Amino acid sequence: MERLGLKKNFISEKFKSIFLVSTLSMLVEYIVMLSDNVIAGNLVGERAVAAITLVGPAFSISVFFAFLVSQGTIILMAFAVGEGDREKANRYFSQGLILCFAVGAGLTVLFLLFREEVFRLGHVSQEVAAYAAQYYRYLCFIPLLQALNALFYGVVLNEGGERICMISSAAQVSGNIAMSLLLCSQMGVAGVSLASVLSNVLADAILCLQFFQKQNQLRFTWYCRLRSVLSMLKYSVNDSFRYLYLAAFQVSLNLFLVYRFGDNALITAAVILNLLNLMLSAFDGIGEGMQVLVNVYRGEKNQRGIFRSMRLGIFVSAAEGLAVTAALLLLSGQIPRLFGVKEGALLSQTQTAVCIYALSAVFISIGILLSAYYCFIDEIKLSLALSFLLLLFFPILCAVVFGGLWGLTGVWIGLAISSAAALAAGFLLVGGKCRDGKKVFPLLLDQEVLENQAAFD
Repeated sequence: MERLGLKKNFISEKFKSIFLVSTLSMLVEYIVMLSDNVIAGNLVGERAVAAITLVGPAFSISVFFAFLVSQGTIILMAFAVGEGDREKANRYFSQGLILCFAVGAGLTVLFLLFREEVFRLGHVSQEVAAYAAQYYRYLCFIPLLQALNALFYGVVLNEGGERICMISSAAQVSGNIAMSLLLCSQMGVAGVSLASVLSNVLADAILCLQFFQKQNQLRFTWYCRLRSVLSMLKYSVNDSFRYLYLAAFQVSLNLFLVYRFGDNALITAAVILNLLNLMLSAFDGIGEGMQVLVNVYRGEKNQRGIFRSMRLGIFVSAAEGLAVTAALLLLSGQIPRLFGVKEGALLSQTQTAVCIYALSAVFISIGILLSAYYCFIDEIKLSLALSFLLLLFFPILCAVVFGGLWGLTGVWIGLAISSAAALAAGFLLVGGKCRDGKKVFPLLLDQEVLENQAAFD
């Protein structure tokens, strides 16, 4: 256990503290979307679940812009704190807040202008299209709220406000479920999306309590510089582009399934996409926990600390991936019913899809952590390449190829295989950077520096 970095020390204790809260943070958005699907599926019908799947890419695009602004800001603030420069950290925070308002408001306007195009898809029944329009009615107002939530949550977490973050997450989840049940019974699918908006407002309001704490060191000042914004974007690309890839994957998969198998296939796809979002949310919590440690150690130029942190992170990623696989296999018969899937043939097909896709969890977990890590150490192109392979290129390629060979079941087989293929291709890219023996595989740390450093708690 000690060799894995799991003995009680600063790294393991700080990681556990941040990991639990950050994992909950990443799971919140997933649980909100999951509860929307579950409640709509059971109170309205399984075709409402297919409709929400059509709107899913718009939700992913909203998260893309939220992370594009927030994640780089949080990383730059961590660097500044590691350097002991609180004034610089506050400038980064202020700039991020200004950009959140600008980007969030702008995206809301675009969503309103192009609302008819979001859920329009050929070969979709009028019933599914009508449900999609209802769900989108209020969801188009969520970008600003998501941007503020992503920024506030990361900043408050880095400032030691784990308790406020936990309360905010719990309030958002419980509030969304309660309001969805109430509003869906009164307004149908539109009530579910309104509940999502209101629960985001509640979460943001609770996070703002950090600014009234006595120990709060965050201060707002008017600050926005092009050079600083570009630096922020550099560190945001991994987390944000992940959701852009996810949006492109969802659109591509929806088109392929509808034109090849009909809109009934969207119901099974909704379950699989929810499982993918579960994995991304749960596994991204490990990266969020590593982010604080790795970035502060980078500020200290402590490669030994980075090595020990990532050794722990990779072990936890593999363990969490195995746990998710086991849980999905055990619950494969119940998961489709959560979404209102009760028809015999559709139920059997969806259960099979869940069992097949569960096998991808370990590869997705490790791939997500490494893609985040490469962004932390300024290997931006490698980070983007690994995310692209994992979330877009191989999933679409394998789904189309295997779907053409073995029908709808082949689609799920292809998606399961794609994660292992993407990770293998990513390792080939990383291996090319380690050929001269100067870099440690797969962390790309300097071999000579690492061998001559010691880390002390």
